[in-house]
Amino acid sequence: MRPELTFDSGSWQGFFTDDRAYPGRPAGQQWKLDVHLAFMNHSSDDKTFFGFGTDDIGEFQFTDGRVKAGAVSYLKQYSTHTVTYYGQQRGHMMSGRWFLTDFPWVQGGWSLWPHVQN
Repeated sequence: MRPELTFDSGSWQGFFTDDRAYPGRPAGQQWKLDVHLAFMNHSSDDKTFFGFGTDDIGEFQFTDGRVKAGAVSYLKQYSTHTVTYYGQQRGHMMSGRWFLTDFPWVQGGWSLWPHVQN
């Protein structure tokens, strides 16, 4: 049995990488993001979440977020496109892979963790 790990609602930070190269950005370079997440605990291994934030692409919303038995999934919705995210809970972090929902061959990696105040 997995020990219960809770995710706190509030400010989170992280990055995503793109497997494609862009002028001035090599493939795999980290793109920073900040997001405010709200978690609802349904049981010790089943949580849902939503959020909003910004990154180098623009403003976005997280919808349909779920953490169940350590598996993570959510949608990141910009005004112009949607990105599907999936991965694993790793302690108090989440990380995994993403792909453009309409163009699944466009993909990369990601990680998120609670923002730590200095």
